Amino acid sequence: MEWATLTREKVFYNRDNELFHFPEQEALMICPIGKVLPDTFIEANRKMLELGRKYQVRYLILNETQLLSIPTNARSWLMVNFLRSYEVREAMQALEKIVVVKSTNLMAATLMKVLHGIAGPLLGTTFIYFATEEEALTFLEGETIQ
Repeated sequence: MEWATLTREKVFYNRDNELFHFPEQEALMICPIGKVLPDTFIEANRKMLELGRKYQVRYLILNETQLLSIPTNARSWLMVNFLRSYEVREAMQALEKIVVVKSTNLMAATLMKVLHGIAGPLLGTTFIYFATEEEALTFLEGETIQ
């Protein structure tokens, strides 16, 4: 399939997260893995913001397929501190879409759907959901061709 030929550069990783840059699609993808720890979650989100500005991305992909859980204090930090910050609000103006690849874990998928429901209005954006990374990348490929 054509989506498999996309350039995917791993630009960051820690114990619980990976970040990938797709230059042609002007996209950045964050992949939380397993039961993420608060420190690694916070580090990855800060890095995502930094790299999003550096690469001037238009699309953010939240690949939650391997996510199992995010601790309460990390979710609180995300909603209270991170998403309300001036830097995040400024970065959101450059984004055209946020694409989500849903977790296969029902509990994680439900939790993230609730977080997206709160974050969407706060950030003035909507989330587009896909079941697989392939579907999300195919969608993005079509978006960037237009």
